[in-house]
Amino acid sequence: MLRYVLAIRKYDVRDCLTQIQCDVSMIWGDHDRVAPVEDWEESLHLVAHATLHKLASCGHSPMIERPVEFNAILTRFMLEQG
Repeated sequence: MLRYVLAIRKYDVRDCLTQIQCDVSMIWGDHDRVAPVEDWEESLHLVAHATLHKLASCGHSPMIERPVEFNAILTRFMLEQG
């Protein structure tokens, strides 16, 4: 696990964001200390078709911490994709 954490900190995901061609819905906790939402807000413009949903008072696992809100956002996104 430690190797994973150290490796991911060295990898700059922004380099590949411009290559994403599909619609993306990011669902983030506004108190995520593992991958802070502020980092993603700054990079959102790099993805052609992306939206960012911040869940208040939520950490790194919105699907567990706020399942009703998470599932509502995900369901709406999936229905829009047809």
